[in-house]
Order: sequence, then structure tokens, then C-alpha cells
Amino acid sequence: MEPITTAISTVAGKPSPEVQKQTETFLMAVLGEPMKELGGLLKDQIAARRFRNLTKIVPKAMEQLAACGLTPKEISLKVIHPLLEAASLEDDEKLQAKWSSLLANAANPESGVH
Repeated sequence: MEPITTAISTVAGKPSPEVQKQTETFLMAVLGEPMKELGGLLKDQIAARRFRNLTKIVPKAMEQLAACGLTPKEISLKVIHPLLEAASLEDDEKLQAKWSSLLANAANPESGVH
């Protein structure tokens, strides 16, 4: 996927493929090569923001497990991937706390989550 397409999808939600293509075509026509760079920059900034969100969520999950005297277990890819993907999008601190709890529960060796 082109960087600008990725940036448009990430920033604007999930526009229809037709709207996405029209937007990309227009921006490429009016901006040319700098638009590709802008798309890459937006993608990098969004990735950095998502990583910052995870650096708030993951330590809280670790603290929750440690408070119970538990060591996190490996979580299956079908659980951990969507969990981290969705959690990384959350900016609200109250909701980040809920994602931390979900992550801690999934990593709890006594939870039964596979």
C-alpha cells in the first residue's frame, strides 16, 4: 500500500476505495512527489503516536500482574495482535486503563485465555 493511502486510511477512518483513490489521485496531481513524502511522514507520526500509547498501556498491565505476584504468559497471536492493534489507537487515559486490564487478563497464566 502506498504511504499516502495508508495515511489517508489511518487519519480519515476507512473511506471507500473509490474515495480513497480519488483523494490520492488529486493530491498526487497537485503535489506530486512531495505528497509521497508527506504520506510517509504522516504514517511515521501515527506509528509513533500509537507506540506512545502502548508505552502507557503495557507497563500498567505489567504492574497489575506484578501486584498479584504473577508473571505474564505468552498470548496467542489471534488474541494479542487485535488487542495491541486496538489498544494502540486509544488516547483516552481512562480507556487506556481498561486496555491495560484486558492485556493483563490475557497475560495472566491463571486466566484460561489461550
